[in-house]
Amino acid sequence: MPTQTLPSRTDVLVVGAGPAGSAAATWSARHGLDVLLLDAATYPRDKTCGDGLTPRAVGELLRLGLGDWLRAHTVNIGLRAHGFGQTLLLPWPGGSLPNWGSAVARTELDNHLRTLAVKSGATAVDGAKVVEVRRGAAGEVTGVVVERVAEHGDTERTEVACRRLVVADGVRSPVGKLLGRQWHRDTVYGVAGRSYVTSTRADDPWISSHLELRDETGEVLSGYGWVFPSAATRSTWARARWRRRSDPRTWRSAPS
Repeated sequence: MPTQTLPSRTDVLVVGAGPAGSAAATWSARHGLDVLLLDAATYPRDKTCGDGLTPRAVGELLRLGLGDWLRAHTVNIGLRAHGFGQTLLLPWPGGSLPNWGSAVARTELDNHLRTLAVKSGATAVDGAKVVEVRRGAAGEVTGVVVERVAEHGDTERTEVACRRLVVADGVRSPVGKLLGRQWHRDTVYGVAGRSYVTSTRADDPWISSHLELRDETGEVLSGYGWVFPSAATRSTWARARWRRRSDPRTWRSAPS
């Protein structure tokens, strides 16, 4: 049920409190703008992900001032790539980016970044789903309609005007669809799975990528697997498959 009153207007309205949305809200608030950060979920919430943070992601988190927090988790020095009879050790090159990576469970990472946005001055509201977009005479976005579950169990809708709209509501992006985004179902798309396992190699300084996945007949599948050391005793195992709808051969299940 709603516990916060939504404002009638804001400078920047960010839809989606994941890493991109929360970072955008943080920077906007730090620059003195009035920021409203909405998410349809209730935080903290989980999200299927390998949890790995490459040097590019680490660089963004460092700019947000989260270096000490990130180093308290895990630090890796590069990628161990397996496949087709080879194992390659590929150190992070450094240069314009940090020379280290990390891994943080999305439940913790996303909640921490959302909290950072709030501490920076943004207003965050959970359980708030954007269901309509308002446009001006020239087609520009002028606001949104937000739907929430009321105390009595029914839904209530509130219109919020905004000067800028940041759409960061994930790969399916319902707001993107409201703005005209289309899902090209006839092209390649991916599916993924993730699991946490207890491991004696959770302090491995390398993340691992398995680039050769085969089915029960030995045929190479269009996909890959990851292992991210992510805590003192835990590693994250993830697998992704890329499929092309027009090719029925790719619809066979991969071995578990």
